[in-house]
Amino acid sequence: MRSMFGKQNRLSLEITPERFRLIQLQVTRSHLKLLKALDVERRARAESGSARATEAEEFRELLRSNGIRATDVRVLFDGGPMSITTLSLSQSELENASENEQWYANQYSPIPGDKALLNFRIWDGQGKGSAPVVLVVTDKRKVTDVLELLKAASVKVRRMDIVPFALERLFLNMPESRDEKTTAVVGLREENTSVLVRRNGQVDFVRCFRMFPEMSAGSFVERMRQTFQSYGDWHPLNIIERVCFCRMTELFPDVESKLQESTGIEVAELDLMSNIVFEQGETTVGPDQVRLTSLAALIGAAL
Repeated sequence: MRSMFGKQNRLSLEITPERFRLIQLQVTRSHLKLLKALDVERRARAESGSARATEAEEFRELLRSNGIRATDVRVLFDGGPMSITTLSLSQSELENASENEQWYANQYSPIPGDKALLNFRIWDGQGKGSAPVVLVVTDKRKVTDVLELLKAASVKVRRMDIVPFALERLFLNMPESRDEKTTAVVGLREENTSVLVRRNGQVDFVRCFRMFPEMSAGSFVERMRQTFQSYGDWHPLNIIERVCFCRMTELFPDVESKLQESTGIEVAELDLMSNIVFEQGETTVGPDQVRLTSLAALIGAAL
């Protein structure tokens, strides 16, 4: 949600083994202004405690050289392995969920329970009936590595996020979110694709799947069709009326039309930069537009 009073500068970042990606966003009641967008290759690799200090100094220098003062950040995760499952749990199951984390990991994720980090997102836990819940399971070591690096760099983590929910926040700042259509928000990235379905103003389905090397457009469309079918199995009385396609990579030209033809569902590609004001030095023309669009999930994570 945007700030009601004054300005807030938000910082979000994604750290992969190969890269530092960072967005600095100014959020006010009337607009979102992109202040800084960085996507740089990492040099240091932590294989020991001393290497961790080198990594932390590399990150601190990246912030210093770009005039960024970071006291807290929002961290985006999109690396595998990751498992996202939509469940329906009773109130008693919800109350005991934290005590049975290893069982849930073993039951619903390929990541062994002792190596898994679990998080539950509950959408409607009121009443005595079952509640729709998203179970997110990630590799504990990958998350710990990022948090240890940021701690060594004296950076406080305000929130950890994953791509589907970051894109949901970005989508909610767009005109397309204001009607009542049941909408699948699809985020296409080079390594993972996320699908989040909103119905009646709420999310009631999330899936992510890995993009394998040399994956064809036809295979991608088939995987999307199967994902939409999974939603139909979960909600047999509901149908997806529209797909809002968030393209953050140049993979699969014209895949939107192929997806619409295959599924019969209206597919609209979102202009992810349409409601962003740019600081002097940033642009939406030519190759820079591709670079900025690839970082769109980080804009959502900053909101």
